Amino acid sequence: MTSLSQPNQPEHIEMSEEESHEHTINLANLLFGSNGWSSRIRKIEADFVDEDSNTGKVSVGFSAVVRLSLQNGTFHEAIGYGNVENCESKGKAFQKARKDAAADGLRSALHYFEGTHGQIKHVSMAPGQKETSEDPMLQNGDHAPGTCSKGRDGHEGEQAEDEFGSDPFEETNLVS
Repeated sequence: MTSLSQPNQPEHIEMSEEESHEHTINLANLLFGSNGWSSRIRKIEADFVDEDSNTGKVSVGFSAVVRLSLQNGTFHEAIGYGNVENCESKGKAFQKARKDAAADGLRSALHYFEGTHGQIKHVSMAPGQKETSEDPMLQNGDHAPGTCSKGRDGHEGEQAEDEFGSDPFEETNLVS
């Protein structure tokens, strides 16, 4: 049930976790259309599992990497986190923490697109430079949707740029 923790102050609106997850999905549907986006859990893992030997209660924490993809191929991955403390059942604790981590990751990925509707516009281009893609992340074949490159550690994933390397967003402007 949605409620206000303090009257007439929208920043104090409290929602249940299920309402929050439903709100996230409804917002994505509003921004991109019900068939204009998809999400996928790329990775989920336990950060900690503590079991109290005296009470038998379980506390767990999970992190999840969630990819939100738009119909035009643009995507963003975000990390979500979920934890449960002092749960009677290990199975219920795992289920709830994993679900919360995935929902939080989706919410974080959606925040990346909020206000932009996934559209990127070039501010300026050098004379003679041809536009290859609306999305600067897709201008380099290493970042094409559905592909991964080997990271420095040898695992599949996207390679991070050097701290002072070129930033494809330096020449772009997000528009709504």
